[in-house]
Amino acid sequence: RNLAGCFDGTLEVVDEARGKTYRLAEVGLAKPVKRVAGLALPDGDHLLDGEPMPLHLVELVQHVWMNRDCTSALTIYFPKLENEEEAAYLAELISSIEREVRERDPSYSPGSVRVILVFENPRAIFRIQEMADALYPYFLGGSLGWHDFLASTARLFRNDPTYRIPVKADPDIVIRNIRESHGILVRALEAIGALKIGGM
Repeated sequence: RNLAGCFDGTLEVVDEARGKTYRLAEVGLAKPVKRVAGLALPDGDHLLDGEPMPLHLVELVQHVWMNRDCTSALTIYFPKLENEEEAAYLAELISSIEREVRERDPSYSPGSVRVILVFENPRAIFRIQEMADALYPYFLGGSLGWHDFLASTARLFRNDPTYRIPVKADPDIVIRNIRESHGILVRALEAIGALKIGGM
């Protein structure tokens, strides 16, 4: 609800204790981007046959429905995908959501949803082109998530006694540890004219 209020300009907060009302500025506002939960997270507030529904499913359906009249709100930032099978699932999910929204609101234009994937694990870095292809026609571009990239790398190397996760306070962490992933992202996405967003 608050995110929708950012897009339509109606968001406000009333602080009764101080007698103040906070509203969005008239000009110069940044546009937020919806970040959907990763595929593995459950939603304990929504059950189907007694089991938690996937949080990404609830969030994505709700966001597209609530913002169906605001195409600038339909650029989605999607984290934690690891391969093209998950990207194909996301493409099918978006297609199904758009079909259902159009059925309930004929003014909706299918194809309005666009996705920026966050490539934040070692598997995904080497599957960028395949994931972009699998997410067609919804794929807009990619970003790098360096915190999760380092954590997922540590998970892969957890049984290697010589591996140490880099310290986050190190200012040269990208140069020494994940610089090459930036180059891979640029090379993979430049060829298809997609957005390329660095990880810091």
